[in-house]
Amino acid sequence: MQDRPSRRSPELAVSVVVPTRNRADRLRGLLGALERQTLASNRFELVVVNDGSKDQTSLVLAEAGKVAPFAIDVVEGRGAGPAAARNAGWRRASGQLVAFTDDDCEPDPGWLEAGVSAACSNPVGLVQGRTRPIEREAKKLGLRSRTKWIDGLGPWYQTCNIFYARELLELVGGFDETFARPFGEDVDLAWRALERGAEAIYNPSAVVRHAVEKLGPLDYVLSGLRDPDEALIFKRHPELRREVGRLGVFKGDSHALLPLAGAALLAAEGRWWLYSLTLPYLAHVSLRIRGAEAHPVEVPLVLARDTLELASAIRGAIRHRVLFV
Repeated sequence: MQDRPSRRSPELAVSVVVPTRNRADRLRGLLGALERQTLASNRFELVVVNDGSKDQTSLVLAEAGKVAPFAIDVVEGRGAGPAAARNAGWRRASGQLVAFTDDDCEPDPGWLEAGVSAACSNPVGLVQGRTRPIEREAKKLGLRSRTKWIDGLGPWYQTCNIFYARELLELVGGFDETFARPFGEDVDLAWRALERGAEAIYNPSAVVRHAVEKLGPLDYVLSGLRDPDEALIFKRHPELRREVGRLGVFKGDSHALLPLAGAALLAAEGRWWLYSLTLPYLAHVSLRIRGAEAHPVEVPLVLARDTLELASAIRGAIRHRVLFV
């Protein structure tokens, strides 16, 4: 093992910034993955922001700090959410390139090397990598699983796998801490950067593996309760609305088709032909069920989740006065 570097090593190429809260077991997986990086350990550091964890996170980090071949700096967060935690992390970091990932992720060995290489061709921009589920957890994939699949550039620019030039972070002021929950702060940051003229590139060789979480039926339905501040992102960034929208108003297919189906049911009053207007949404749900190889008994869960998600989107649109749901 190489000598552990100081944080101010002149060879430092990149700082890895990770916010964490109550995921000690997952954090061990991330630390192990960083130890396996092909980028020399004196060329990167890890800055972890412990954002009010009550589990064994502090102990895991203390043990790692004694044996890891790379420098680890632990910052005690304010418990103010991931936007504030990431800001504290990158501002503490020493590198001119900042790599963001999450505490439930495990980067492939070549992740940092690929990201640093791509950033050399885009020194004041951002680089998005490829994200896949953790392979050993693939058996949990299905309709009610939560993970990340990223196969191209944007439009969400998730911080599970993205590299920013420090100069760019300073230019746009970092993450907007208005987003107190883990939702939307990364999207907003990227689009503010793009609107200031930054270039974003995609490097499929910079691979991160994301945890797969199997949700119970109730948790799956309740996952439709979106943060109403998501609407703020769409209000601020019209280009994002144009990129992801349907009919200029709806975020996705289910948001566009579900109101049509609901209106048809309410207006039918025995006029059977109106029931045909529910078919596009039902076909959309059927495709999702088949694509996830789920049982048809899951259909009511999908309907309930979609209804909650649409209601949350409408609430956010009203709150932030934007015609986009």
